[in-house]
Amino acid sequence: MHTRRVRTTRARRLRGRLAGGLVVAAAAAAALPAGAQAGTVGDQMLLTYTGITPALVHDAEHGRYLVTAGSDTGGLTARTVARSGPLASRTAFSLDQNVPFFRPDLARNPRADQTLVVHGDGHGLQAQIVAGDGSAPAERRVTLAGTGREPAVAYGSAPNEYLAVWQDTGSDGHADVLARRVSPSGQPLGGTVRLSDRADVLDARLPDVAYRPGSGDYLVAWAGTRADGSTDVFAQRVGADGAERGADDAQVSDHRAIGGSAQNTAPALAADAGTNVVVAFTDGYEIFARRLTGTAATRSAKDERLSTMGLPDDASYRTATPAIAYLPRTGGGRWLVTWSGNDTTSPQGGREAEIFGQEITGALGQVGPDDFTISQRSRPAGVPIDGRALDPAVAADPAAGSFLVAWWADDVVPGDPAYARRVASAG
Repeated sequence: MHTRRVRTTRARRLRGRLAGGLVVAAAAAAALPAGAQAGTVGDQMLLTYTGITPALVHDAEHGRYLVTAGSDTGGLTARTVARSGPLASRTAFSLDQNVPFFRPDLARNPRADQTLVVHGDGHGLQAQIVAGDGSAPAERRVTLAGTGREPAVAYGSAPNEYLAVWQDTGSDGHADVLARRVSPSGQPLGGTVRLSDRADVLDARLPDVAYRPGSGDYLVAWAGTRADGSTDVFAQRVGADGAERGADDAQVSDHRAIGGSAQNTAPALAADAGTNVVVAFTDGYEIFARRLTGTAATRSAKDERLSTMGLPDDASYRTATPAIAYLPRTGGGRWLVTWSGNDTTSPQGGREAEIFGQEITGALGQVGPDDFTISQRSRPAGVPIDGRALDPAVAADPAAGSFLVAWWADDVVPGDPAYARRVASAG
């Protein structure tokens, strides 16, 4: 679960490589904007020089995080980041280095001490089981679909299996959201199920999925675009058997953007230990959230605005690709919502994107610092920053009471560097 989503098809050239198996954080050369340290712990860390759209999952059994990212130069490598101490990473596993990997996602199965990696490559939509020791046997890699992109995956503890979702273009030229169950051994279970089928929606894209332990089912959300160009977020409950449950393609968002049209897209989901799910999304200008509660996933009264990017109603300030994670806490859990956006504090006179964060309660109340800056874009001393911080991913560590945020940057560092930084829960 995860995070999205800027895709790239242009070729990347690796002009540098990480030394050895260990990378340790170094202090950023540039000073942070005012308030940038609020909520964050220490400096950011360079994970890799080539890492597009990172994916991130917490591995409680080993006291660490697993971080991986896509690459159109070939191959997929995951790195581990310790929950505490010096911010450092080591190689966890590497998959085929001769094919491109686009927009991977991860789900952790603690019962079997393994992780399922789902990704698109030149051979269709693939699923690979990776053991806790980092081994990824070829026989535990399967094809979920001949075509597909933008995958997301969640592990269901009660059924002890995974649900993978993705978008694909049908014979009519329109995109649909599809789903398929995956066994603990990594084998597909049953057939592919089409989830998006509203008559008033032409294209369904950018799905995300979360498992709800309290109801033993999954919740899938996506962005659906109508014939008039308006876009809203829709959701579908999916049972442990892979069948749809409850209301069909229920509308989640209803906010209208600055231009007057609904442009709500890129949903990101995170569930608590019961039946509550918070859905974060963007209208292109600000970040909003909606709460879905109870077995029926009933939506809260209205879309709650979480961000305040730039000046009011100024279309030059934008947001994109939210990500969200849930942290259980005594007295009530917290969700951390992160996104890429530009604010008055951003580089180049507020024009360029940084990664921001906002912590919220289950009632969607904001806590801690407002829209605090997470990313520290890299630059040589004295050289102005020119680029963007993009596509955050976030996961929570209940034992440490903190989060890890990863993202990639299109800036002066060669390639597409991916970074990570810890974020402390407010209070």
